[in-house]
Amino acid sequence: MTGKYLSNQNIKGINLCFIFLFITTLLNPCLCMGQEKMIKHKVSEGRSLTDTDHKEVIERVSELVIENYIYPDKGKEIADKIKQQYKEGKYSNITDTREFQEVLTTDLVEISKDAHLVLRPKSKVGKAGPMKVVIQEKPSKGAESEKVVKTIEGEGKAKTTKGPEESILKSLPGFGKYYNYGFEKVERLSGNIGYLDLRVFDDPRNEDAKATAEGAMALLANSDAIILDLRKNKGGTGAMANLIESYFFSDEPVHLLTNTTRYMGETFTQEDWTLKEINGKRLPEIDLYLLISNMTGSAAEHFVFALKGQNRATLVGETTGGAGHNVGFFPVLDLYDLTIPIGRGYNPITGEGWQETGIEPHIKVSAENALETAHKQALKNLYKKVTDERRKQKIKWILETLDAVYNPITIEKSLLKAYAGEYDNKRHITFKNGALYYSRDGMRRKHKLISITENQFLLDDVDDLRLKFVIKDQKELHIIYEDGRTQICNRVD
Repeated sequence: MTGKYLSNQNIKGINLCFIFLFITTLLNPCLCMGQEKMIKHKVSEGRSLTDTDHKEVIERVSELVIENYIYPDKGKEIADKIKQQYKEGKYSNITDTREFQEVLTTDLVEISKDAHLVLRPKSKVGKAGPMKVVIQEKPSKGAESEKVVKTIEGEGKAKTTKGPEESILKSLPGFGKYYNYGFEKVERLSGNIGYLDLRVFDDPRNEDAKATAEGAMALLANSDAIILDLRKNKGGTGAMANLIESYFFSDEPVHLLTNTTRYMGETFTQEDWTLKEINGKRLPEIDLYLLISNMTGSAAEHFVFALKGQNRATLVGETTGGAGHNVGFFPVLDLYDLTIPIGRGYNPITGEGWQETGIEPHIKVSAENALETAHKQALKNLYKKVTDERRKQKIKWILETLDAVYNPITIEKSLLKAYAGEYDNKRHITFKNGALYYSRDGMRRKHKLISITENQFLLDDVDDLRLKFVIKDQKELHIIYEDGRTQICNRVD
């Protein structure tokens, strides 16, 4: 873009993150809920499977699905059909561990119509231990938001305490300082539109990650509208999503989403509320735009769905991936790990979620064109709001510039060559390699011209003036300034 239209502001120590869905399926049973792996059964590797092995796997898979699948009735239906196929001898001739895993996975997906219910080779990531479910109570006025941590031991014994869940992101690849905690870029776009490219939602219990998030929001605080880019964001922690969401509401807590998780036949409910206390300026009235794509998934969708449900943001781009279930990770013998959808987020009023369907944007465009579209839309809405005529003229000027930059037109070379020449006040227009260039005596460089119309042009890296060629009895070069002044230079060669 030209000049300040995409002026980059570097940020140091600003972070955000969300756990990728593919990482979620490989790790602990629902990282966004702080859950960990369960106890493993042992079986020797490197030997052929026996019918006893088949039976133990089928029984364990059935047990886990019945106890943990997010929809209890469907879980029982899946388990019953798998056990029936085992009784009919479908797996009796399979001795290879990988072949058995692939066949059983195909059956699980076909029966459930759920691509997340998968038997995988044993993961080397994670550790056995208790499962933790965090329940956030509704914040009351004048009091801090309180979390109840319910720990379910391996045998199903429950213990309830109050306090924060332990961070599990420190050891994961793709998170932390090297990736700036998910904050890829912060910019001030033309027209004072703030822009944040957020790739993951890191854990705000890491003080550096939290400080990075707060720093990013501080850089955006003086914007007239904000664009959050989640097109490449595949997930992370709900805690960071909750922190960022809270900047766009007042200090009165708002119920954003309800999350339900099943484990060992018991259901746990967590309500997501905006935070009463944050560091930095709240922006409850600012126009907010979320850029989304079919790659936007998991906790990023959680973030998008919450803001859309409150009519707090305009979504621009493509329908999201539809990863509305939290996936649990359960050992089966010592050969496999079973991923099970154990949780879902949904609108507390309608009860609707986004699993499989994804989240529809308000403005449907390709992911590639989402930023351009949102930037223009933000400026158009800003133009309607402002009353100062000089400000309106500035916004109109920027919109014309954006149209030229994003959608340049092609002009015949013969016409471009006709504009080339010498003009009054030592102004020079030259034609080279199919393009026009502007210069004047004393300038160190030539500026390439970008066409707005067939006779009006922007100057590359110059934002406050344009050139217009007028062919009458005598050819003229009109230099048009942003404040409305025009200088006319006659052709002299």
